[in-house]
Amino acid sequence: MFGFVFARVVLAEPLIVHEWGTFTSLQDENGQTIGGINVDDEPVPKFVKRIKDYYVIDKLFDKPWYWSQGATRCFDAVTMRLETPVIYFYPQAGNTYTPFDVKVDFRQGWLTEYFPSATIAKASGFPDKLSDTSSGTLKWSKVKLTSDSPSQATKDHVWIAPRKVSAASVNVSGETEKYLFYRGVAHLPAPLRVTRKSEHLQIYSMLDDRVANNITINHLWLVDILPDGNAAYRSFGPVTISGQHELTLSSISAGFSPEQYSHANLKSIKKEMHQALVNDGLYADEAHAMLETWKLSYFKSGGTRLFYMVPQVWTDYYLPLEISIPHEIKRVMVGRLELLNPRQRASLDKIAKLPHARDGIEKVNKAFFDYLEKNKGKVQGKELTDWWLTPMEQYAMRLNTPLPESFKLFLDLGRFRDALIPYAYQTYQVEQFKDFPTRCFYAISDERSSLK
Repeated sequence: MFGFVFARVVLAEPLIVHEWGTFTSLQDENGQTIGGINVDDEPVPKFVKRIKDYYVIDKLFDKPWYWSQGATRCFDAVTMRLETPVIYFYPQAGNTYTPFDVKVDFRQGWLTEYFPSATIAKASGFPDKLSDTSSGTLKWSKVKLTSDSPSQATKDHVWIAPRKVSAASVNVSGETEKYLFYRGVAHLPAPLRVTRKSEHLQIYSMLDDRVANNITINHLWLVDILPDGNAAYRSFGPVTISGQHELTLSSISAGFSPEQYSHANLKSIKKEMHQALVNDGLYADEAHAMLETWKLSYFKSGGTRLFYMVPQVWTDYYLPLEISIPHEIKRVMVGRLELLNPRQRASLDKIAKLPHARDGIEKVNKAFFDYLEKNKGKVQGKELTDWWLTPMEQYAMRLNTPLPESFKLFLDLGRFRDALIPYAYQTYQVEQFKDFPTRCFYAISDERSSLK
């Protein structure tokens, strides 16, 4: 008689993985995508890794150049920003997981900044050839889950806010954080195109039929925030995007009456978006962390923007993610489409008509350089670096330099002002914009200087 001994095999439950992030684009009234939008209005801490470290100033009194989001600032080929995707990991109770690998690719883009250190970090054509054939790859090897606290101290809000979740910490090569972080830039259109005619917006699909067809976007929000912080919004949806780019998906009013604006609306927008994030698969604390991370650019910066929930199938195509052990994943991304609005257009029109728009702004620059000359030996690297990270109006106040009308109009353009100046030079074809002293010197120069 034969006896059989059956070995009991215990299989670990799949690892729970959640991710959130933002795809940001900028369009004019005709639905034309505006490039050069990698302006780092909320930079990440210095300890974040980069494919290539930048320098801030090449020739101080000639033409400086500056990097933003890991690429040349206002690089005209950048039509999309991939902002702060973070990946959280949740081990299921009673299960242990061997160290695993995480790999992410970006079609038509570069993954330029990340933390912790990656085993592989590469980008085709980097740093000066970004196109629809580009690609970027990051790979973290032997990721370990731990309960340890993050290894890097920081006070930066955009870094601390995503930590406030109940996920496990990750350790890679001795660096510990609450999440895997990465971001990048791309030469990629948004899945939606929005045109404006008078007070109406027409929404069209820009879906590449290689991705899929007939994808539903369930939630969209049109938000208009005035310079004083009052906001108006309307939510709508769903819409179904496909390869039919001339089909109108939705037509909505772009205008709001004065009584529709209030500070209280910001709380309502956040509440609705929080619920949509949870409905798409995030935990409540993750949804709160995402909205808290981006509260300044989402809700407190003047401008007109369309938010929408990005379908995961679109994310999976352009940003494929691989994890080497069994897992269950939710990837919840928000699309942010900044729309050139009548207030910004009026400012551009006024600048175009000013005969000497650049002259007054150069006075602000000259006051700064005079300050440097007067304080030789006292003003060293950090203060010099901070000039490129600090709004010029703050330095003008410190130096008791009056702001010219052209510069006030420039500030009225909002957070994407540096990208709008090269766009204005191309569309208005007036010299006022060609030498406008923004921090995007190479975006409108005839030749792009070789990168060192």
